Amino acid sequence: MEATTVRTTAAEPGRRAAALAALQKLREIIKTAQEQFQLTSETAGISGSQAWALAEIARSPGLIVSELGKAMAIHPSTTSNMLDKMQRRGLIRRERIDADQRVVRLFVTAAGEKVLSELPGPATGLLPDALARLSAEQLDAVNAALALILQKMDRRETSAAFTPLASLLAGASDEAGRATPARRAGTPGRHR
Repeated sequence: MEATTVRTTAAEPGRRAAALAALQKLREIIKTAQEQFQLTSETAGISGSQAWALAEIARSPGLIVSELGKAMAIHPSTTSNMLDKMQRRGLIRRERIDADQRVVRLFVTAAGEKVLSELPGPATGLLPDALARLSAEQLDAVNAALALILQKMDRRETSAAFTPLASLLAGASDEAGRATPARRAGTPGRHR
């Protein structure tokens, strides 16, 4: 694969500086999210995705699996695999309480409640929490800007749209919530 060069001219130094400033902000967002996932893993022993799932289930006891996947914008098989791990750890329980026994309802256990109480930040994660606190107009602007960036990219990984962010960020933690070997020793970066 050949190297891609920045497509600017000498007459565009202001635009290049603005592009680099945007890139720095994206790096900061990604690194902050990664550090928060790691802190969640170290503090509570679960992945960021599992923390978010626990919070969604606690917020809506009896939630069904498909609703959880939609609430987190993740693929149904990813949701199911994550729930299997959480159930094995005793963080959630699944119940078939409807007349339609195919419907599985989700509940947080006492162990899951304890883990939720130990989380070092918003259970949904810093980025989803920040996005949720934006106004409708601000979200429209963010979505429009991100759509433009995606249009300009020569390559896209559309499947990533339904993959938990914690899974995308190498070095945060594995899906079982364990710290990966790539994690540096020492204290995480600043957390706000």
